[in-house]
Amino acid sequence: MQARLSRLHRHALSRVGAIKTSKTFEQLGYTVDEFVRHVERQFHSGMGWHNMSEWQVDHILPASSARNLEDVIALNQLSNLRPMWAEENNKKKNSRTSLL
Repeated sequence: MQARLSRLHRHALSRVGAIKTSKTFEQLGYTVDEFVRHVERQFHSGMGWHNMSEWQVDHILPASSARNLEDVIALNQLSNLRPMWAEENNKKKNSRTSLL
């Protein structure tokens, strides 16, 4: 999990021309365990780590809207992340949705 999230973070930084200069979770300000608990608290019925291929972590404010390092960090805060069924998230694409 940590390696996957670190790779995704590095990719997000490269899209805005930023370079990763510290460990992912030091830069984001939370731990892997905090991320896992945050996601698990929001699981919909039927979601679990056993079927992770069927759901994705959605950015409520799209990650694609990042323009610089500060945006990447802000858009990857726990308050902007939630689990969403893959089909629904793929339909949403880069649009913003409500928190509810």
